[in-house]
Amino acid sequence: MPWRARWLAELVLAGVVVCVPGMLAQTQTQTQMQKVALLIGIDTYEPSGTSVRPPPGAPHVGRFAGGVEFQNLYGPPYDVADMRALLTSEKLGFAADEAHLHVLNGAAATRAAILAAINTYLLDGLNAGDTAVLYMSGHGSLRLNSMGDGQAFDLDGTGMHAEKLEGTLVTADAYLGADDITSRELRRIFNRIADKGIHLVVILDTCHSGGQARGAAGLGLIARALPYDPRDLKQKPDTNADGTATTAPEDRGDNPVLVFSAAQRDESAIDVKDATPPHGLFTSALIEALEGMPAGVSADDVYRRVTISMEHNPQAGDQQPALDGTPARRRQPLFGGVATAGAAHTAVTMGNDGTPQLDIGPAADVGPGSEFITIAPHAGVKLRVVKAVSVGRSEVEVVSPPGAKVASGDVAGLSLWKHEPAPTLTFYAGPHNQTMAEIGQALAAIRGVAARIVSDPAAERWTHRVYWNGNAWMVEEHRAPASAWAKAAQTMGTSLGGPNLDSTVLKAKLGAGAVVWFDAPLARELASGVLNDPNSAATAARDRAVAAYVLAGAVKGDGVRYAWYRRVGFDGQEQSPQGSEGCSVDSPYPLRTKWVDVASPEDAENELNRYAAGLARLDGWLSLQTAVAGAADFPYALAMLKDGSTQPLKNGDSTYNGEHYTLALDGSVDTVVDHSRWVYVISFDCSGWGEPQFPRNGPGGKFPAVESGRLERIPLRGAGFTIGEPYGTDTYVLLTTSTQIDTSVLSFDAMTRGGNGQDGPLARLLRSTSSGTRGPEVDIPTDWSVQVLTVHSHVTTGP
Repeated sequence: MPWRARWLAELVLAGVVVCVPGMLAQTQTQTQMQKVALLIGIDTYEPSGTSVRPPPGAPHVGRFAGGVEFQNLYGPPYDVADMRALLTSEKLGFAADEAHLHVLNGAAATRAAILAAINTYLLDGLNAGDTAVLYMSGHGSLRLNSMGDGQAFDLDGTGMHAEKLEGTLVTADAYLGADDITSRELRRIFNRIADKGIHLVVILDTCHSGGQARGAAGLGLIARALPYDPRDLKQKPDTNADGTATTAPEDRGDNPVLVFSAAQRDESAIDVKDATPPHGLFTSALIEALEGMPAGVSADDVYRRVTISMEHNPQAGDQQPALDGTPARRRQPLFGGVATAGAAHTAVTMGNDGTPQLDIGPAADVGPGSEFITIAPHAGVKLRVVKAVSVGRSEVEVVSPPGAKVASGDVAGLSLWKHEPAPTLTFYAGPHNQTMAEIGQALAAIRGVAARIVSDPAAERWTHRVYWNGNAWMVEEHRAPASAWAKAAQTMGTSLGGPNLDSTVLKAKLGAGAVVWFDAPLARELASGVLNDPNSAATAARDRAVAAYVLAGAVKGDGVRYAWYRRVGFDGQEQSPQGSEGCSVDSPYPLRTKWVDVASPEDAENELNRYAAGLARLDGWLSLQTAVAGAADFPYALAMLKDGSTQPLKNGDSTYNGEHYTLALDGSVDTVVDHSRWVYVISFDCSGWGEPQFPRNGPGGKFPAVESGRLERIPLRGAGFTIGEPYGTDTYVLLTTSTQIDTSVLSFDAMTRGGNGQDGPLARLLRSTSSGTRGPEVDIPTDWSVQVLTVHSHVTTGP
């Protein structure tokens, strides 16, 4: 009998109920439920010696334009192998036989084979209560459907013609003319699976758009995207018999499907060709999270871990994963079951030298000094974390009782938490060996060519960028692609001759109608005072390629100014939405900070440092996670409700100018509340500015009130707001605590460091998180939780 089953059986016979990774207080009936997985990996889309065969009558545009090749991939077979190893590990417990874990790799993954395998392995042989997992690593794309309800895309790059397209999965026989598997086909199949009571989890390491990913053009990086299929489906959205729209599988109230995707609808997933072995960035981050976190954590916690991991990975560019499902389903573990209540549980294992270890580590935010107490089968032994062995494993020492021993397979629960510091946010200031006078001379030379000069590259399109590389002035030309489906624009820097910029040389490099961005370097007079605080969470990066933000310069009047610019937005020439200075369209991280004038070098240094600390503070909040499954203890989710609607927004939904929203707590129908918690809500707009939404005044509230009993929805009184500038990606954080905290720690002034009281350890953690500083190590209680809701605000009026 497996060790978990053995000790669980012993505890059940003794009348003890426990929750641990892998087995979450399952009944005898639940342990007999099947868990099956279908894993698909496609690396070859145009075999050697073949060419793409357009279907009869296909228009010669998109993927069927002359000379189009189907890009082969490198990572999918390795992704499938890694996912197979993870699912069949002791932690997740999927059986490794063909009936429970079926693999389709390479040429075998044709359209017909994929559809047949989904029906055979994920539908026909399963019953209500079983769990089915569909995983695919490969290309995604889009197909034209003028009568559908898909997202509209600018196909010719002119901004004049937006066409509706549906997401697709590209099969191995697409080069022979086989149709992609469309999202509507998948929705129908997924609903049939859900109708049967089977719990379906879909994980897709493919792109959603078929467009070239911003930030994907790098050495060894390939976008998992094929050009769109231009053949018009001309199919209206699916409807019920009464004409109403069918419910998406992810939105079902009875048995929602959970879909975890590598990228947003208008982005591509990245395939890392030159890694050893090759892999998909999303799959790699997901496996690291699942290996390092307890099996009982919620899907939301896994999603946040993967999202932040990819944000800190310079190869990921603008790739943003997406998790689709109801709030209640997202609060369950990724592969189903009941989220672990209370503090994290983990298993004891042994290192090669016999030293005891725990199957938990930095990926679960467990740092050195954290303590665990064994639960079963040998109870009462205290273990202390000594150091991390890997992201998902820690070396421990026996603290008490004296002489106690532990064995591989013992289960331990967290009793004292020491926070694992999150990675600091990195900034690259660039070469700074030009003086203010020399920079002024270069600006005068640019003005001498009579070209138009942009004052804000995040708001104005430019054709040429003039910059300093440390040895010479350079010019780089940016040409927009001929269409949204063309290869990403390539930029090439050309030397302008040396340290002195000459107008004649520059004019020869600029064509008619040039629009110039003068990306002024950091002046030598400012360099010593920027990023020099050892206590700041904003740290200097020596290599631009690994920095989250880079210093950008621009012209203001007769001088220059500076801002911190998000590197992947800088490289992809991302533009802020209209009326949204510095905001990003799809990331909670701002595109850039406010501009800093240099009238006073000392003031400019302080401003740049404070803006960097503000970004690090925001990163700290977004990265904040707890090693306890607090969401299971507090079974309410943050609900954002538009006036007149009873349906709360989902993660990733859109809001529009002038709409009014209120906040509430939504209860999950299958959970009983054992205790109430203090509730706090903080919002961050797209520029990185944060402020409390609840409570705004006074001590706040503890919900649910003991006398209220079970409530399906709890309004947060006074928490209302109207959507307005700036527009972009907005983030809302729900914090719950068992003990009341000083609400001053929730204040978020982008220009100041907050709070100075002597509070409890949780408040000190939050103050450190919200100040952008590296605070002293503190003991953190295990009685709090965080939830994050991200939505996209728009200047236009909504539907």
